[in-house]
Amino acid sequence: MGAGEEVGKVASGLVTAMGSNPVLLGMVVVVLALIGMLFMTLRTASDVRKDEVRLIFEQQKQVQDILSRCVVPQQRGELELIPFPIPRPPEAGG
Repeated sequence: MGAGEEVGKVASGLVTAMGSNPVLLGMVVVVLALIGMLFMTLRTASDVRKDEVRLIFEQQKQVQDILSRCVVPQQRGELELIPFPIPRPPEAGG
């Protein structure tokens, strides 16, 4: 007995069960519709998220380009070291 015959038997048994019980047929249709709606919703949400991430990266690149033109980095030797802990001024007392 081949795989095609087995599939045919299962399909005919399913059709017979569906024909004798219409509530079962309705439930299967509703479940398939819900699965389809869930798939479409998640696909749309994924596309929206992909577009949001792309826009965020584009904006970050624009901000980086603007800042790179505005801020002049100091030379390595010009860095001022801040002592830690910072000493209190004499007028603060203590």
